[in-house]
Amino acid sequence: MTLQLKSVMTDLAAAAQPELDAGRTAFPRPVEAPLPGDVVVGYPTEPIAHSQTFRRGLDRATVPLFVICGPPQDEATQTAVSAWLASGSLIEAVEAYAGTWQSVLVRPVVIQEYTTPAGVTQMALRYDIDVLS
Repeated sequence: MTLQLKSVMTDLAAAAQPELDAGRTAFPRPVEAPLPGDVVVGYPTEPIAHSQTFRRGLDRATVPLFVICGPPQDEATQTAVSAWLASGSLIEAVEAYAGTWQSVLVRPVVIQEYTTPAGVTQMALRYDIDVLS
Protein backbone atom coordinates (compact mmCIF):
# COMPACT_ATOMS: atom_id res chain seq x y z
CA MET A 1 0.00 0.00 0.00
CA THR A 2 1.27 3.50 -0.74
CA LEU A 3 0.71 6.57 1.38
CA GLN A 4 -1.81 8.90 -0.26
CA LEU A 5 -1.17 12.01 1.83
CA LYS A 6 -4.01 14.11 0.42
CA SER A 7 -6.52 11.32 1.15
CA VAL A 8 -5.15 10.85 4.68
CA MET A 9 -5.39 14.57 5.44
CA THR A 10 -8.91 14.73 4.02
CA ASP A 11 -9.98 11.69 6.06
CA LEU A 12 -8.55 13.15 9.28
CA ALA A 13 -10.59 16.32 8.75
CA ALA A 14 -13.70 14.24 8.02
CA ALA A 15 -13.15 12.23 11.21
CA ALA A 16 -12.83 15.41 13.30
CA GLN A 17 -15.76 17.35 11.79
CA PRO A 18 -18.59 15.63 13.77
CA GLU A 19 -16.81 16.49 17.04
CA LEU A 20 -16.89 20.24 16.38
CA ASP A 21 -19.51 22.77 17.42
CA ALA A 22 -22.00 23.99 14.80
CA GLY A 23 -20.43 26.52 12.49
CA ARG A 24 -16.89 25.30 13.06
CA THR A 25 -14.85 23.59 10.33
CA ALA A 26 -12.24 20.85 10.13
CA PHE A 27 -9.85 21.87 7.36
CA PRO A 28 -7.85 19.15 5.54
CA ARG A 29 -4.87 21.52 5.10
CA PRO A 30 -3.52 24.77 6.61
CA VAL A 31 -5.72 27.81 5.97
CA GLU A 32 -5.14 31.56 6.31
CA ALA A 33 -7.46 32.34 9.22
CA PRO A 34 -8.92 29.45 11.22
CA LEU A 35 -11.23 30.49 14.04
CA PRO A 36 -11.29 29.17 17.61
CA GLY A 37 -13.05 25.82 17.56
CA ASP A 38 -11.81 24.92 14.07
CA VAL A 39 -9.49 22.01 13.35
CA VAL A 40 -6.58 22.25 10.93
CA VAL A 41 -4.78 19.20 9.54
CA GLY A 42 -1.13 20.02 8.90
CA TYR A 43 1.54 18.50 6.72
CA PRO A 44 3.86 15.91 8.28
CA THR A 45 6.92 17.45 9.91
CA GLU A 46 8.63 14.16 10.72
CA PRO A 47 10.26 11.87 8.17
CA ILE A 48 7.85 9.65 6.24
CA ALA A 49 9.00 6.05 6.47
CA HIS A 50 8.66 4.10 3.24
CA SER A 51 8.81 0.37 3.78
CA GLN A 52 11.76 -1.43 2.30
CA THR A 53 10.20 -4.87 2.51
CA PHE A 54 9.55 -7.19 -0.41
CA ARG A 55 6.72 -5.92 -2.62
CA ARG A 56 6.52 -2.74 -0.62
CA GLY A 57 4.92 -2.99 2.80
CA LEU A 58 3.24 -0.17 4.69
CA ASP A 59 4.32 3.48 4.71
CA ARG A 60 4.25 5.42 7.99
CA ALA A 61 3.64 9.14 8.47
CA THR A 62 2.86 11.34 11.44
CA VAL A 63 0.29 13.98 10.54
CA PRO A 64 -0.43 16.85 12.96
CA LEU A 65 -4.01 17.82 13.73
CA PHE A 66 -4.50 21.18 15.45
CA VAL A 67 -7.55 22.23 17.45
CA ILE A 68 -7.50 26.03 17.38
CA CYS A 69 -8.43 27.43 20.81
CA GLY A 70 -7.88 31.20 20.55
CA PRO A 71 -5.48 33.99 21.50
CA PRO A 72 -3.03 32.91 24.24
CA GLN A 73 -4.04 35.72 26.63
CA ASP A 74 -7.82 35.11 26.55
CA GLU A 75 -9.62 33.37 29.37
CA ALA A 76 -11.94 31.78 26.77
CA THR A 77 -8.86 30.12 25.28
CA GLN A 78 -7.93 28.64 28.64
CA THR A 79 -11.50 27.35 29.00
CA ALA A 80 -11.41 25.82 25.50
CA VAL A 81 -8.05 24.11 26.11
CA SER A 82 -9.35 22.69 29.38
CA ALA A 83 -12.58 21.44 27.79
CA TRP A 84 -10.79 19.72 24.88
CA LEU A 85 -8.31 18.07 27.27
CA ALA A 86 -11.17 16.76 29.41
CA SER A 87 -12.89 15.23 26.39
CA GLY A 88 -11.54 12.20 24.59
CA SER A 89 -14.10 12.40 21.82
CA LEU A 90 -11.73 13.68 19.12
CA ILE A 91 -9.23 10.89 19.79
CA GLU A 92 -11.98 8.29 19.72
CA ALA A 93 -13.44 9.72 16.51
CA VAL A 94 -10.11 9.66 14.68
CA GLU A 95 -9.17 6.17 15.84
CA ALA A 96 -12.62 4.78 14.95
CA TYR A 97 -12.81 6.41 11.51
CA ALA A 98 -12.49 4.03 8.54
CA GLY A 99 -10.06 6.08 6.47
CA THR A 100 -7.70 5.35 3.63
CA TRP A 101 -5.19 3.89 6.06
CA GLN A 102 -4.39 0.48 7.39
CA SER A 103 -4.24 1.74 10.97
CA VAL A 104 -4.12 5.01 12.87
CA LEU A 105 -3.03 5.94 16.40
CA VAL A 106 -3.31 9.29 18.18
CA ARG A 107 -0.21 10.20 20.20
CA PRO A 108 -0.39 12.25 23.43
CA VAL A 109 -1.62 15.81 22.95
CA VAL A 110 0.63 18.87 23.17
CA ILE A 111 -0.52 22.41 24.00
CA GLN A 112 1.35 24.86 21.78
CA GLU A 113 1.12 28.07 19.83
CA TYR A 114 -0.10 27.70 16.25
CA THR A 115 0.85 30.32 13.68
CA THR A 116 -1.41 30.54 10.65
CA PRO A 117 0.00 31.07 7.15
CA ALA A 118 -1.17 34.71 7.58
CA GLY A 119 1.08 35.08 10.64
CA VAL A 120 -1.60 35.08 13.36
CA THR A 121 -0.65 33.16 16.51
CA GLN A 122 -3.24 31.25 18.53
CA MET A 123 -3.10 28.57 21.17
CA ALA A 124 -3.90 25.10 19.94
CA LEU A 125 -3.92 21.49 20.92
CA ARG A 126 -1.68 19.46 18.64
CA TYR A 127 -2.55 15.81 18.16
CA ASP A 128 0.09 13.88 16.23
CA ILE A 129 -1.60 11.10 14.30
CA ASP A 130 0.51 8.06 13.37
CA VAL A 131 -0.80 6.66 10.10
CA LEU A 132 0.13 3.33 8.55
CA SER A 133 -0.90 3.11 4.94
